[in-house]
Amino acid sequence: MTGRPVTVLKNNKPWVVIAPVEPSAADVAIDFMDEYAEVFEELAK
Repeated sequence: MTGRPVTVLKNNKPWVVIAPVEPSAADVAIDFMDEYAEVFEELAK
């Protein structure tokens, strides 16, 4: 993986570009909360 966009050709013409996306802040926060759910449950007691 290079992290660079890749252009897919159809009939020798550019058809679609596949590119990596940057995670949004919300995605990062959700992943963090999922990873540490047990810790947050204990702190909430």
